[in-house]
Amino acid sequence: MRNSRVPDEGDPVVANGKPVGRVTSSRYSPAIKKSVGMAWVPAEMVQNGSPLQIFIDGRLELADLHSAAFYDPSGERMKT
Repeated sequence: MRNSRVPDEGDPVVANGKPVGRVTSSRYSPAIKKSVGMAWVPAEMVQNGSPLQIFIDGRLELADLHSAAFYDPSGERMKT
């Protein structure tokens, strides 16, 4: 998400005004001060950084799609 609003599980993902998927999980990340989550979307839509919209509490909110996981495989963040 581009802001701190956290969608609920099941909230629709929207493209071109039509539902194309749904949020499967989401939380607020204090580390990046934004909400992060996972959503089911069609594979052909997956392009890193591409914008999409999520319908949250009656409003469309912008989000950025990323296909890579948000984790630290080498543990570098834990060592700082």
